[in-house]
Amino acid sequence: MSYRPSRKATGGLPYSVAEMYGKPHIGCEYFGNSVNSHHLLEDAMCVCCGKMATNAHHFPPKGTCPTFTFKGRKLKPALFALCGSGTTGCHGQWHSPRRYTALWKWDSEKYAKAWWEGDLLGEYEPHAPQLYLFGCWEMYDLLDGRIWEVRL
Repeated sequence: MSYRPSRKATGGLPYSVAEMYGKPHIGCEYFGNSVNSHHLLEDAMCVCCGKMATNAHHFPPKGTCPTFTFKGRKLKPALFALCGSGTTGCHGQWHSPRRYTALWKWDSEKYAKAWWEGDLLGEYEPHAPQLYLFGCWEMYDLLDGRIWEVRL
């Protein structure tokens, strides 16, 4: 994909970081205005191993940048349902040692451009599941090289 927004559009964040904000969640959701106001959906499974999820992981981590304002909308990090805590299970392996990571992948350059020009945000709320119509999460296991897509 060759489309890249301007540095101004990304609020000064690197494109790879800004691209993670406002994208759909996996097995969890926000329920309030705070980046800490979230919960798992009923019967959420860990996106990495398939076990019952025990908590949500902010991606990118909320310490990177808790929110990102884009086109007048306050975007939060995506949330992934994971097993374990920040130090155990798959959740721990997103932190240290860092085993897992993810990228949002648009299905076409046209959709990437529609997002960064604000057209998709004009039609859909941030984190709307309908964004899976235009792209997916590409998940990476950095230890064994496994790559899988999540599209709900």
